Amino acid sequence: DAFGEANAIPGNKVVIDQVVFTVGRLDTIAHEVGHLLGLRHDDPGVETDFLMRSGDDRMTPTTIDDITPDGAALDKLTAAQIATALADPKVLTAVPEPATFATMLCGLGVLGLVLRRRKGSRV
Repeated sequence: DAFGEANAIPGNKVVIDQVVFTVGRLDTIAHEVGHLLGLRHDDPGVETDFLMRSGDDRMTPTTIDDITPDGAALDKLTAAQIATALADPKVLTAVPEPATFATMLCGLGVLGLVLRRRKGSRV
């Protein structure tokens, strides 16, 4: 493969050969993350500036800025691909805020102290 290898691993992981970066395929990681979100290569009729276009006929970005919306816009997705990515439960999984986690730990600590004091007063 002229662009390096990207291999899927069980558990939604991808291994990308370093050769990818020596031949200028800066968009490979973004493309492979699309696969992790359930996206497939799009229809042959879609323009070559779409991110999920097959690598052999997808436009090659020259800088990392080319694959951002403000760059050369080589990050386009079809409406169906956007819907698929948004429907993926991994995209919408809430991550607890550190303050919420700290509050929970403090609460458990206070509960532990109360239980320890009650146990100590019974003896």
